Amino acid sequence: MQKLNAAAKIAPGRAHHALALVGYPEDVTRAMAYAFGDAIICKDAESAKAITFNKAVGVKTVTAQGDVFDPSGTMSGGSAPSGNGVLLRVQELNRVESRLSKVQESIRRIENPGGNANDARTQWAELKRDLEIKTHELTLLEKQVGESNASRVWMSDHLFDSLS
Repeated sequence: MQKLNAAAKIAPGRAHHALALVGYPEDVTRAMAYAFGDAIICKDAESAKAITFNKAVGVKTVTAQGDVFDPSGTMSGGSAPSGNGVLLRVQELNRVESRLSKVQESIRRIENPGGNANDARTQWAELKRDLEIKTHELTLLEKQVGESNASRVWMSDHLFDSLS
């Protein structure tokens, strides 16, 4: 852990522990730790050299381009060996899966807008229906009152009062 912290200080944001870049089931943690060890993946050769040959770190590094730096002094580069790009492919797969997950979540939100919006729409529809029912009831009551004898008497009394 101290080596990883030192690497992060030497090349902030440009160096990552190989195990942090790959996803794997918990039951294979020991095998993954054995396979990748303390290897650090760097964005560029300068960062890889600085980390590999720093006495506080001194671990094997691999650049995104496939160059390998080893603290024993050996370096291989140029084109990455055919099997060495697996880690980079896994990293890219993780990025794509993360992006896919975000897109799927966005689709879910679009297809099923928030519950609050649905609740508000439902409540609005119920209130609108209640308003329509009450308006219809009022119309019926006005019609009944207009046709009643009491209303005719009231209307005639007020009509005469307004004329005098």
